[in-house]
Amino acid sequence: MSLESPRLKPIDEELLLFGKIHLSWTDVDAPIYYVFRDYEPVRDVSGWQPYQIIEEGKTQFDDSFFENNTTYYYAVMSVSEDENEKSDLSNTEKVKVDIPPNLIVDKHQLEEAAYYESRQKSNYEQKAWELARYQVIFEKTFPERDMEYLKTQVKTLKDDLPEFDGLFHEPTESEIKKRLGKIYEEKASKMDLDWRLSELKLIKKKLEDLVEYETEVR
Repeated sequence: MSLESPRLKPIDEELLLFGKIHLSWTDVDAPIYYVFRDYEPVRDVSGWQPYQIIEEGKTQFDDSFFENNTTYYYAVMSVSEDENEKSDLSNTEKVKVDIPPNLIVDKHQLEEAAYYESRQKSNYEQKAWELARYQVIFEKTFPERDMEYLKTQVKTLKDDLPEFDGLFHEPTESEIKKRLGKIYEEKASKMDLDWRLSELKLIKKKLEDLVEYETEVR
């Protein structure tokens, strides 16, 4: 029995704002998927090496290695566990990378922000308090959305901009203390606090930039 070919879903260009090309495809119960990428439509991959090998039956992949002002084409195929049997190639989907560079959130920015955050002369308790404050800000501003959502679903956030005027909830001391207790229960290291805090600060700044950018282009 031949393997079924997956269907590659349309690529959401809005996620480029967070520094990734997000691919997802239909689940055809294959243990492995090959991802192919090119600068023109992908039709025949005979003799090609896959751009990325996705194992454990996962049906998505985030490509963070790309250049601005460039168009990329993607296709996928399902592969047997021994990699001897392969399905036909999926449909091809393309994405044009054409975004304001200052709105891209990438790993380098997070690492740089985390480094400078760690250089600040504040102790663990101060870091934990500030992290709790930022967590409350996001929880109260977007009460039904977790952080993973806020980091990835930029398209939905843009749809919500008429309701979100760029003003974040300002937490009270009691709200921060309540959240602070959960952070202490996690027993996170100072470096972990630095990383999480810098990430929240950067995301908040990017959301504010996004509001400003949308306001200017309207």
